[in-house]
Amino acid sequence: MPEFGCSGNIEEEHITDNADRLELQDGFDKTFYSLKFGKTLTRRSPSSWAQYYGIGKSDDTDRNSLGVNLSSVTLTARELATDPHEIATEPGVSPDPGDKLVYTDGLIVKGVEYTLEISGYGTPPTGMRSSNKGDLYQSAITIKPAIGDITEICFPENSNWYVENVDIKKDVKDWQTFTVRLVRYVGNTVANAYNNMLASPMVMFTEAENDAISSYWSVERRITFSEDARPELEETITYYDDDSSPT
Repeated sequence: MPEFGCSGNIEEEHITDNADRLELQDGFDKTFYSLKFGKTLTRRSPSSWAQYYGIGKSDDTDRNSLGVNLSSVTLTARELATDPHEIATEPGVSPDPGDKLVYTDGLIVKGVEYTLEISGYGTPPTGMRSSNKGDLYQSAITIKPAIGDITEICFPENSNWYVENVDIKKDVKDWQTFTVRLVRYVGNTVANAYNNMLASPMVMFTEAENDAISSYWSVERRITFSEDARPELEETITYYDDDSSPT
């Protein structure tokens, strides 16, 4: 019989294992060698915020600082990390065909990229309209559920949100809608370069659990508020090959 469900308080889990290959062609023959391995593990627990609901009303500045009718808001935070296996072999050593990447220089977390996608009805918020594309949005952003006090999508003034995309849809059979995409970047420090920036706090994972799978991993976290649903939290860990021995 197939397995059913997930363990503990994790309600959804998605595992992807992948292999990067090195190809060697000889005439019309081609041989594949495993170059390195990777894994991504995504977990969701829809009932984590079961006591919260919806999105703040357009005239409730404490829950919706944008002052427009919103249908959904998604915040994605993603660590920007180097591949720990950028160098193929020990310096000065030539690999044999089929050797995996045997020299590692460590995973460096350069920073975190935040993406904020805001969808709603009517005209986009002031400062996020078509004429603002390419500008920096510097006003404070506060988006909370209609019920509950989740503060994950709250940012102060001068957070340097870059207005990357403004999409407006008009239809004679429905309300005008918009989707705005904002991006910001927070750099790491030299002293912290070998440490994860989003590891604390993690909700779906623990550092010990990740370290048991690989020494090298990075974090992505996604939070979504919807007008007619509970908030959703999703976390994804990308694991990099921790095996230094040849195949």
